[in-house]
Amino acid sequence: METATAHRPDELTFRDCDDRTSTVVYAAPSASVLARRWTVVLDVLTGATACDCWATRNGRDCWHRAHIGAAWEAHPAAREARFMTSEQLLTSGVKARRMCAVYRHRCWNTLLADRLALVAARGEWRRRNPLAIPDVAVGLPPAA
Repeated sequence: METATAHRPDELTFRDCDDRTSTVVYAAPSASVLARRWTVVLDVLTGATACDCWATRNGRDCWHRAHIGAAWEAHPAAREARFMTSEQLLTSGVKARRMCAVYRHRCWNTLLADRLALVAARGEWRRRNPLAIPDVAVGLPPAA
């Protein structure tokens, strides 16, 4: 794809993540409309991507989807999870899951830091264990 080679992952801007779907959301500037921002989504468990840009709407590949994986890998939360031991990764994921549950129960919302820690832990665990079946509630190894 020739448009992907003309762009870099750092052109995507992190916007949010969802601990319930294990997705991260980035925004990308539109080249044709000055104030327009495209939304690009990455599922950190499956690697599936989605984008609402014109190219994707017309069935073509877009550079946003080509670079979102690298943009997420460069995110501080993903980088931190990558250097954790398996025990630290499990502890971090379980703690973040509990914090998300507590905040969602108390005020119907969660803190971005907790969502990021949970999604990063799930994504890193999936990267290390690509064939394992994850515990759906945690996204980490099932309890023995």
